[in-house]
Amino acid sequence: MVIAGLSVLMDRTCGAQLHESERQPPTVRGTVHIKMQNALADKSATLTVHCSGRLRDEPADLGLHDIAPTSTYEFTFETDNISRTLYYCSFQWPPKNSRNFDIFSQDRDGRKGDFYWTVSDTGPCLLDVGTGNEDCKNWS
Repeated sequence: MVIAGLSVLMDRTCGAQLHESERQPPTVRGTVHIKMQNALADKSATLTVHCSGRLRDEPADLGLHDIAPTSTYEFTFETDNISRTLYYCSFQWPPKNSRNFDIFSQDRDGRKGDFYWTVSDTGPCLLDVGTGNEDCKNWS
C-alpha cells in the first residue's frame, strides 16, 4: 500500500516537472523605431516607400508613403522574444528605379532599438547616432 502511494506520488511529481518544462518563457516586449531619410542623389526626387511584413506572426502593411527630398518617414512597433518580426520595404524613385530591402529583421537587428536609415541610390545606410558612422548595405 505504501509502495502504491509512493508510485502515484512520483507519477504526479514527475508529471508536474514535465509540465513546468513545457511552459513558454514569459513574453518580453521590445520597442523598435524605424526612421528613413530620402538621401537620393537627385535632390528634387521624391522617394516612394511601401513597407510590409510580419509582426508577431501577423501580416502588417504600412501602405505607400512619399518622402520628399531630405525628409523622413518613420514608424514604431513592438517585438517580443517569442516570434520573429520582419519588415521589408520597396523603394521607387524617378525615372524608373525600384529596389527592395529588409528594413528590420529581428534575427539581424535584435528585439529593440532606434534605427535611422538614409536611403540613397546605391542602397540604405544605417547611421550609428552615437558615433556618426554609417553601415551601408546592398539592395536585396
